[in-house]
Amino acid sequence: MNFFHELGLAIVDRWCRADFDQAAFSDIAADVLRERPPSAHVDPFDVVRWVHETPVLVPQADIDSKFGQPPITVFRTEGFSIDVLFWVDGTTAIHQHGFSGAFHVMQGSSLQSTYRYARTRRYSEQLLSGQLDLVGVELLVRGDVRPILAGAGLVHALFHLDRPSVSVVVRTPSDAFAGPQYTYSRSGLAWDPFAKSEAAVRKSQTLDLLHTLEHPEFERLARALVQRADAFLAFRILTRLAKRFESQDKYAAFLESVRPSHADLLGPLKAYAEEERRDEYIIARRRLAKQPEHRFLLALLLNLPARGPIFDVIRRAFPGPEPAATVLRWLRELAKIDAINAWVTDVSTGSARAEAPQISDVGLDERALEVARCLLEGATDDAVVDRLRGAQSRADVLATCESLRGSSLLGPLFLA
Repeated sequence: MNFFHELGLAIVDRWCRADFDQAAFSDIAADVLRERPPSAHVDPFDVVRWVHETPVLVPQADIDSKFGQPPITVFRTEGFSIDVLFWVDGTTAIHQHGFSGAFHVMQGSSLQSTYRYARTRRYSEQLLSGQLDLVGVELLVRGDVRPILAGAGLVHALFHLDRPSVSVVVRTPSDAFAGPQYTYSRSGLAWDPFAKSEAAVRKSQTLDLLHTLEHPEFERLARALVQRADAFLAFRILTRLAKRFESQDKYAAFLESVRPSHADLLGPLKAYAEEERRDEYIIARRRLAKQPEHRFLLALLLNLPARGPIFDVIRRAFPGPEPAATVLRWLRELAKIDAINAWVTDVSTGSARAEAPQISDVGLDERALEVARCLLEGATDDAVVDRLRGAQSRADVLATCESLRGSSLLGPLFLA
């Protein structure tokens, strides 16, 4: 594509004038993307048409589509590539990069969360523990450009709001000084997702086989493997096993059974497993939420811990109405979507007992929404009881308050 060819040559020219200094590449890429924004010159689906119509594709940097749905390389040199990434229901884990560059929002929007990590322990080059703190959250829209700094200079996650969201990424293949491209959990663990061994992969796969067959030796062999393993292998095995137990309680019991081996990992692993279950639940709900505003709410619930910071972001994104009123409107809309899904399932299956896909994990009838309205406005449980006196019993109100706060999805909205 001519535009991207010219964009790439402009970056080459400017980087050449900086003696191809890798430390300068992020700023150069970001500056050129701001000066020549792809969103102002190219329709994303022209890129799709080019893939089908060009006789010769640019050599593709990520042919297995590990990052993008799909990623399409539109320019490539020895020093860097330019990729157009389509996202439909994608989200990224909290991560840093092993390369430098910049990205540009070509279409749609995304919620970006940035973090700071303070290491407290190094198990090995592949596994760390420490404190992960949220630095900020911003809504990125069409035309926005952000630099990508190699290593811990940028620790972030992106939740894509529109279907599709499209980004243009200019990036080096890798930066030798960046170190491992760590993935992070809010529990404080950081690991290299690309560090693997053939033996570890096969052992994990055979444990999956035993679990699938409900073989009686599954737990014994898994326990023995973890007890013999180094910290990083134990981490990889135990995080994979977390998805093989039906409940968090059963997984926690298994973790206790390997004590004292890797005892200092057990607490962070329990927290990480809880975090993963909740994240997967919310990300799965996005497939049911098609409207950008509803996906925006899901992104806030995934990334922010309490009502205060959630409302701060809503005020910036939707100035005017009070955030409590905006959230209540979204909850009413989600309740209607769930009701429609339940009705469609009932009609299509002929059974009211068939399980319909639901966004919310708690019932949001009118009584629950009234309680939610009071809590969103900052009322205490006793104040909610007083405000709804005569309409709902004290026991019902308190039970609804507890249910809303205990919701895996909505809980942060009701935490001060």
